[in-house]
Amino acid sequence: MALSLVGPQPLHDRVREEIESQIRSGDIPPGSRLQSERDLAERLGVSRVTVRRALDALARDGLVRSEPGSGRYVQGSALAEPPNALLSFTELGARRGLAATSRVLRSRVRPATLEEADAAGIAPGAGIFELDRLRMLDGIAVALDHTRVPVAVAPLLAQVDFRSASLYDTLDRLGAGVARADYTTEACPASAAQARQLGLAPGDPLLLARTTSYDAAGRLVELGETFYRGDRYRFHATLVRERRTGGGNTR
Repeated sequence: MALSLVGPQPLHDRVREEIESQIRSGDIPPGSRLQSERDLAERLGVSRVTVRRALDALARDGLVRSEPGSGRYVQGSALAEPPNALLSFTELGARRGLAATSRVLRSRVRPATLEEADAAGIAPGAGIFELDRLRMLDGIAVALDHTRVPVAVAPLLAQVDFRSASLYDTLDRLGAGVARADYTTEACPASAAQARQLGLAPGDPLLLARTTSYDAAGRLVELGETFYRGDRYRFHATLVRERRTGGGNTR
């Protein structure tokens, strides 16, 4: 099936969309090995360079992974954070065609600790809404999420059913939408409790993502810690090298 050469989009974008459509529809299921660049080029009626650019774009989006000496495979349900974009877990899942749900492990209002109060700029002992969830995609456990939001930011959070509701969407509706976040990741081993909840063995690798989120006015909205299964999450960043000025030899 050759692609039409008519249209405003670059040809490699149309190739990418064609392959992505087959992945999302299930015609190419998770874990499947993709055809070689040559076979895809012949089937779609384009050059191998065009196919390679399309596959590289799919890899950057987290839909495809490369295994040296073996080929390219459909990544499946692994989440991939797009560069320079702040998305909720629900939005990340939707980009993969997956339904995000949660098992609420704890939902309560409690006094803020000294550390939380200092981070949020509130009085020690002021109300903090605390939410612990097991996050799932199409019913498969992917992450454990620990979230804290100052009650003064969104007093109605404790009334929300977070088994299906998105925290970021809810904050938007309550007038406390997240505008930016400081975000760090680090590797850590799964504890016995985490392993049991995520279907892993104790000591298996997790990726811990720490998020400190702010609204448009710079007010702290959320303190978050999310423990992702190491085989279900990928973070994609765009790095820019600083240009150096001045004379002298540098290496």
